[in-house]
Amino acid sequence: ATQAAFALENARLFEETHQRVADLEMLNLVSAALRAVTEQDQMLAIVLDQALTALHTRHGAIVLWNPVEGGLLPAMARGWLCDIHESPVGPGEGMFGKVFASGETYLSQEFSSDPLTLPSARAQIPPGWGGACVPIRSAEQTLGVLLVSIPSKWKLSQDEVRQLNTLAEMTGSTLH
Repeated sequence: ATQAAFALENARLFEETHQRVADLEMLNLVSAALRAVTEQDQMLAIVLDQALTALHTRHGAIVLWNPVEGGLLPAMARGWLCDIHESPVGPGEGMFGKVFASGETYLSQEFSSDPLTLPSARAQIPPGWGGACVPIRSAEQTLGVLLVSIPSKWKLSQDEVRQLNTLAEMTGSTLH
């Protein structure tokens, strides 16, 4: 029995190590790319595209706090999120506003029926899509939200959520 337990533990440690190496490779790639760009839009595109690649999807967005408008506005979008038209969202309003105000990641199995989805956005969201909303923060403040959308039948792993949080933290530091 101990040999089987030892083999299982080895397999678990190998998988964990493999995941950490993949995380570090991704972070290194993004970090190098971010150092090479000077424009905010280029940087946001790199981060969003890397987040989408990591989760094997083409649908996502980054919304940032706009002090002039007094709300969160789309800064970059991919896939079906390009077709969502929203007026500025205040802190605490809807999914983006809740994540922005709380500073906590929010997972949803189905965006179109989620209670936090604003009524104005609900009709624009295709059914069958859920995902994660992750706060983009610097050390001092929350700057925006990263949203990645996956088919509702998929479930995000803890590793995938951790990857998104790490990317969002990098983005916050770079934006700051």
